[in-house]
Amino acid sequence: MKSLISALLASVYLLTSCTVPYRINTSFSAEKKTDENLETIVSAIQTKDAEQVKCLFSQNALSQVDDFDTQFEKLIEFLGEFANWEYDELHRTRTHSSYGEKTIKVAADGKMTTDKGEFIIQILDYPVDTIETDNQGVYMIYVASVDYDGIAYWRSVEKAGIYIPELDGTDDIDPHIVYGDSETPDGETDETDENSNPEKTDEPTERSSQEQHAEE
Repeated sequence: MKSLISALLASVYLLTSCTVPYRINTSFSAEKKTDENLETIVSAIQTKDAEQVKCLFSQNALSQVDDFDTQFEKLIEFLGEFANWEYDELHRTRTHSSYGEKTIKVAADGKMTTDKGEFIIQILDYPVDTIETDNQGVYMIYVASVDYDGIAYWRSVEKAGIYIPELDGTDDIDPHIVYGDSETPDGETDETDENSNPEKTDEPTERSSQEQHAEE
């Protein structure tokens, strides 16, 4: 009887996984969640499952996208038929805490090989955001050919939805959120104003999975 109840509970969790809030408290576990999201996206590209990808995105991101299904169709056509996936273990993580609430932003990427060539696929994810809960989830999927010499990856731009600069262009990119590796974009800061009385603010980190240690 207990095993039956456990199985039913597991089924309910899987069926509602798009809406169950993340219960993550550390940068390490946040990065693990982002890795899982990236792997889910790669799997969905192979099966051409737009809904599986869409349910990973935050409400905030989807509210800024006119037609997600069309974006996904463009992505599938751009990439071609899947052949291989090579994950990059390097993360870029930024943590901001205030009054006991927390935002953790993580970027992760890898290289996909298809019948059309090699592509960089990177995601910008907010696995934790108890400050702005509508922002919790994937914000951007960035895809470009490995030899593309335009805007470089998530370190250079944030754009909601699926962004393919070779198809979408860069004219509508807000210059205030284009920034370099060691800089902080306008509108986002690791420091709060003098009235916020922050509990803790962590510096951005960039590290491989082998260098990470569980913080829990």
